Amino acid sequence: MGYEVVVATPIDEFISYLEEPSVFKHVPIKHLFPQQKNPFQDILFFFELLKIYREEKPDLIIQFTVKPNIYGSIAARLLGLPAICVITGLGYPFLHPKGLNKLVPKLYKLAFKKIHKLVVYNHDDKAHLVNNHIIAEEKCVIIPGSGVNTQNFRPSETRIENNNIIFLFIGRLLKDKGIIEFVEAARQLKKENPKLEFHVLGNFAYSNPSAVTKDQLFDWVEEGVVKYLGFSKDTRSYIEQASVMVLPSHRGEGVPRSILEAMAMGKPVITTDTAGCRDTVVHGENGYLVPVNNTEALTLAMSTLSNLSTDSILAMGKESRIRAVTLFDEKIITDAYLKLLDELFRHETKTPSDPVGQKLF
Repeated sequence: MGYEVVVATPIDEFISYLEEPSVFKHVPIKHLFPQQKNPFQDILFFFELLKIYREEKPDLIIQFTVKPNIYGSIAARLLGLPAICVITGLGYPFLHPKGLNKLVPKLYKLAFKKIHKLVVYNHDDKAHLVNNHIIAEEKCVIIPGSGVNTQNFRPSETRIENNNIIFLFIGRLLKDKGIIEFVEAARQLKKENPKLEFHVLGNFAYSNPSAVTKDQLFDWVEEGVVKYLGFSKDTRSYIEQASVMVLPSHRGEGVPRSILEAMAMGKPVITTDTAGCRDTVVHGENGYLVPVNNTEALTLAMSTLSNLSTDSILAMGKESRIRAVTLFDEKIITDAYLKLLDELFRHETKTPSDPVGQKLF
């Protein structure tokens, strides 16, 4: 659409977009360490952003994740640059408000005073931030997740033979994602029906206090409770093999991308009745919602679904696909961001916005 897009990120395995045609300029970030609580590193990161913003002189900065939202917003304010912040989920600091985590809401409140808009992914997060006076209501906008490419993630012909139901967990191996409840439910259901399969796809998050250890995972695999599939950036083949997606997250989800991908591929979903997760499922139509941290309820929901007829399971999957296409397709999400840009530039110029030459950072 004519915008010049500059992307500032650390150099890691996720910058594959650099291999695509030259749409982006990439600026490497050296001092961003999301899980570290080292004030010296945070100071270095703040001054690094200040230097980058000063040199790039963007017309708008769009910031994601905790530290860029906080330090980037302060840097943008010092330089008089407009900024939009995106909170993809309230996450660990709000789920475990202890120690330094208590500072995050206060730092958010300080950082968000002069930003143009704050984007959140669900109504629960907006209500929490507004009710706790972290952001003014008129500045907070709901855009339901990062979306899913419903053309890349499409249903394939699904066959469920001999009641061989495969339950799939996709996510970082964190207790906060509900992996413990998933494994315990699998253990109980295996006793009732040995044909049921329980697959886990996800990477370790060693620096997260909620992380599962390799020894724990090894014990589960040795016991025969779950099959560990490793980690993959492309989840499609694993979702295709599965019958049902399960994510019993405790909280802090914006709108879980793993659920959206499974829905787009026509899979029923079992997840928790909590922020973000509950937005993906209509209970009894495309899956089931269960209480947080409740192994008994999760086991019952998984058992109930496994006892449905094949046609009923496939019908639930079709409802998931419809919901993904109508509510969460990435084009809907992109259009919402473009609307925000249009509003900002119209307000600043007092004339119809023309993106040609404008730099987004």
